[in-house]
Formats: sequence, structure tokens, C-alpha cells
Amino acid sequence: MEERCTREVSNRDTAIEALKAENERLEGEKGGLANSLAALRLSLAEKEQEKEALRADLAKARDAEALSAEQARRANELAEGLRRELASEKESAATVGEQLSLTTRHLDSVKGSLLQPLAITGPSSPSSEAKPSLLRRKTTSTPLPPG
Repeated sequence: MEERCTREVSNRDTAIEALKAENERLEGEKGGLANSLAALRLSLAEKEQEKEALRADLAKARDAEALSAEQARRANELAEGLRRELASEKESAATVGEQLSLTTRHLDSVKGSLLQPLAITGPSSPSSEAKPSLLRRKTTSTPLPPG
């Protein structure tokens, strides 16, 4: 019986030593896992900071996009206004050109009708000096065509 008790005590001592070794191994593994967990938590915190920075950058980019869109809209409005103004100026220039052409033709016809009597009588006749004053009177009293 003593032998049996000694074997049981010896077996228990061996089991206790095995359990102590397993416990030490598990404690070492636990420390390694704790270090890994701390590293993961630190990495997670860094990723959260990066995420917040990216969100801030995204908000800035959206603001810049909205500002660019507004500036583009204003530029388009300005360009459209300038196109309308240019078309109006072209139309006005064409109208002025037509009025100038009509006035020039009318002036030429008035000159022609006033200078015909001069051509018939000649420059040496006494009435040739009266003709320029007649020309002035006629051109100032002649109405311009409606424009």
C-alpha cells in the first residue's frame, strides 16, 4: 500500500509538473496574445485617425467641387451674356452700316442733282458761285431716310 501511495503521489507529482509546464506555456501564449491585442488596438486607433483624416479630405474635396461647379456656372452665364451682347453689337453694326449706306446713296443723289446744273452752265458762269450755297441749303434741309 505504501508503494501504491508512493506511485500515486509520484504520478500526481508528474501530473502537477505537466500542468505547471502547460500553465507556463499558456501564460507565455497569453502574454503574446496580449501584445498582439495591444498592437491591433494601436493599429485600429491609427486606422480610425486615417479614416477621420480621409473624411475631412473628402469634405474639403466636396466643398472644392461645389465651388468649382458654382464658378463654372457663373462663367457659363457670363459667356452667354457676352454672346448675346456680341450678337446685339453685330446687329447694331449691321444696322448702322445699312443706314450709312442709305445716307451715302442719298447724299450722292443729292450731290448729283445739285451738280448737274453746274456741269451744264460751266464754272465760268456767274451763277456757279451761288451753287455751293444752294448745295449747303439743300443738304441740310433734306431729311434722312428712316432707319
